[in-house]
Amino acid sequence: MHIVLSLLFTQDDIIRHAPGYAVMFMFQFGLERAEMLTKQKRAASDSRSTLGWSVVQEQEWKRAIDKCSAAEVLWVGTSS
Repeated sequence: MHIVLSLLFTQDDIIRHAPGYAVMFMFQFGLERAEMLTKQKRAASDSRSTLGWSVVQEQEWKRAIDKCSAAEVLWVGTSS
């Protein structure tokens, strides 16, 4: 598993642009994997497909969906 974080704003940017507001940062982990497995499942479900979809793949897909269905949120308050 790898996580890619991108720094969109510095602390100074947040304070300068959002005085007196709370800023919310939301993180959702595993979304890329769940999307990839969902695409594979759809392809395997197509009537023209020669690919199969196993019970093991179904379990892996369900775990990926469960993992990305929860998000973590961090609130940052700024003073005015």
